[in-house]
Amino acid sequence: MSTETYRRAAETGDVDLAMTAFAPDAVLHSPLTSRVRFTGHAQLRPLIEVAYAHLSEIRFHTDVGDERTRVVVYTARVGGEDIEEATVVRLNDDGLIAEATLFVRTLPALVALMDRFGPDIARRNGRPVVARLLSVLAKPLLAMVRSGDRHAVPLTAPRELESLSPPIPQWSALSGRSCPARPRKPARNRPSPTTPAPSPAPKRSPGHR
Repeated sequence: MSTETYRRAAETGDVDLAMTAFAPDAVLHSPLTSRVRFTGHAQLRPLIEVAYAHLSEIRFHTDVGDERTRVVVYTARVGGEDIEEATVVRLNDDGLIAEATLFVRTLPALVALMDRFGPDIARRNGRPVVARLLSVLAKPLLAMVRSGDRHAVPLTAPRELESLSPPIPQWSALSGRSCPARPRKPARNRPSPTTPAPSPAPKRSPGHR
């Protein structure tokens, strides 16, 4: 079955073996945008070469479906991020991959993938200027997404999980740098609404000694 070949090729980084899993007119849909798709071996090979060059520790953990439609899922590393990718695979009458649609999580991993894949694919397509532009544009986006994933996303977690989240750095207007967050002061013990307030001390008259 072609998904077995596809899985074995990805885990071993064998581009030639991967190409045997695809039909000559196979279509692959990018996980980054609906504006781009790769059709035929001539377009698929450079993409797979780039993928195998940047992805490491590829391990498939799921391969489910029937003889015409299957879903394969793997975990890997790309650009210092853990990535998980699911591919919906459509098989033709010969058991070859006729269509593949990719889905990626997490968001930092997706942007890291764009940062690594985009410039490389542009260079292979003879667009060095576009490759440099993509490399420059992706860096601040990747930094922003990583910062949001580390500091902003944990704020949406249930309160009992807050202790597991890293502290949020505070911005120093004097230095222009982030500094460690100050520890929160413990809440003061306030009297319970049901506890009566202590009676004030009686006032002494001027002639009382």
